[in-house]
Amino acid sequence: MIKGKVASIGIGIGKALILDDKEITLEFDKVENPALENLKFNQAMEASLAEINELYEQALSTVGIEKAQIFEAHSLILQDPEFLENIYLEINENHHKASYAIDIVSRRFMEMFQQIENDYMRERALDIKDVSHRLLKKILNINSVSLKDLSEDTILIAQDITPSQMVNLDLKHTLGIITEFGGKTSHTAIMARILELPAVVGARGITKFIKTGDLIAMNGDSGEIFINPDKETLHRLMEEKRKIDFQKKELQSYRDLPTTTLDKRCVQLEANITSPLDVDSVLKNGATGIGLFRTEFIYMDREFPPTEDEQFSIYKSVLERMQNKPVVIRTLDVGADKKIPYLKIPNEENPSLGLRAIRYCLKNKSIFKTQMRALLRSSPFGNLKIMFPMISKLEEVLILKEIISECHLELRQEGLSFREDIKLGIMIEVPSAAIMADLLTSHVDFFSIGTNDLIQYVCAVDRLNEEINEIYDPLNPAVLRLISHVIKVGEETNTEVSICGEMAGNEKMTQILLGFGLSKFSMNPSNILRIKKLIRVLHFERARVVSKEVLNLPSSSEIKNYLNSAHDKINQLSKKS
Repeated sequence: MIKGKVASIGIGIGKALILDDKEITLEFDKVENPALENLKFNQAMEASLAEINELYEQALSTVGIEKAQIFEAHSLILQDPEFLENIYLEINENHHKASYAIDIVSRRFMEMFQQIENDYMRERALDIKDVSHRLLKKILNINSVSLKDLSEDTILIAQDITPSQMVNLDLKHTLGIITEFGGKTSHTAIMARILELPAVVGARGITKFIKTGDLIAMNGDSGEIFINPDKETLHRLMEEKRKIDFQKKELQSYRDLPTTTLDKRCVQLEANITSPLDVDSVLKNGATGIGLFRTEFIYMDREFPPTEDEQFSIYKSVLERMQNKPVVIRTLDVGADKKIPYLKIPNEENPSLGLRAIRYCLKNKSIFKTQMRALLRSSPFGNLKIMFPMISKLEEVLILKEIISECHLELRQEGLSFREDIKLGIMIEVPSAAIMADLLTSHVDFFSIGTNDLIQYVCAVDRLNEEINEIYDPLNPAVLRLISHVIKVGEETNTEVSICGEMAGNEKMTQILLGFGLSKFSMNPSNILRIKKLIRVLHFERARVVSKEVLNLPSSSEIKNYLNSAHDKINQLSKKS
């Protein structure tokens, strides 16, 4: 068994297909007959253009316009007069082979674009690289594996999978994806989640251990990969898959039902997203809104920061698709485990306690203002709320408000419209913010408790350190008491409070959070219907009693035993319903 990183949940079982993309080697030889090379280039260009246009249409119908625009940009490059003229010049005047001419001209253009200060123009270098690679494959007759019409259930395995390959998939027979590289933020991971394909990424060396035709069983929930599994393992995973498929169908019956307890306490279940493409899943699972849009993911998988116009387009599309349901967009949260090389965040001994999130933004005001202007410009298109991560003191909130006022003034002077009544909120994930929540309420409109980091900071444990993983404990009494305190402050001051960390989607925590008084949960879209089903068999008043009893328990082990017992009783009620 090999283990990689979880990218998209689910179980996939099928025959391995290795996508081996070999490096292209070029010959420098001069040619006597440029006319023949012109013909080769023209044929390659026409074939590539037809292929790209087909990919664009497929992308529109499978992953949406945001990803389809990748291929629209590639089509424009192939029709750019200057790009084409330079290639013809290398063939006809310098007598280079068409393949070599494409390579040297594309490198020249890539260098030129990389030196331009405009972010958008610099990004075109990557598009040119992709287009030239496609042209070279056509000229050199290098056939890529066709993924459109697979003959059997297949698990795709590669070092990485391109957007072109992802939109070309035979979804009937593609049952999972495994890559050596990448993480949850890669194109592969994002598209896999949209297409609801199980995916495991970052499985280093996987292509050396597997050959095409091997039987692969993969578990996207755990990152486990089994090569030619024994009958017992295969049977176990097939049973799990059948169970998951049945539960998904059964849960869809809850989509349009209200999220209310048996004693009529109303609860809002919102969704966490990392990409505009995730909105499909938000709507499919009946979320009441988006409680957390992690915008750092639109800064990843690229060489330069997204421009103001690019960000505006993304935020606008999400707001429009949510049709005036609330959308909480969190400003750039980088640093610690979220590394973006071009932002040049220094290596630190304790990165979780260092230059990250709002601290980075306040030290890099131009990047922050670019995002803030894009957010403000998008505000007329829906119900936007803006949230700031890792606030640790009041002064940070006051400085942020000053920057927002600067952006207001600039946009007015430029004649650009925005809403004046946007609600501003903060993440409560640093103990200092949780302790002084009552002092912060008069300066913000809402709180969102980020339990992932709050647990880390309260317990003084690096949540990525496997050696001390047991100390990272959501049931630590101190963690629960702080969460209860923040929710109580919210009730007393009429400040909206939600939870957006992993705890929000944990069924064993639902009753206790409800009992603390929480009425808004934000979680991965795939968890929403499961939590809705659970809430509908709970009594709010009983949850109040449970939460009080939990807060009086002195250790996490006692709390765990208590909650396990309580959850077993809830499960029995859920089955009866």
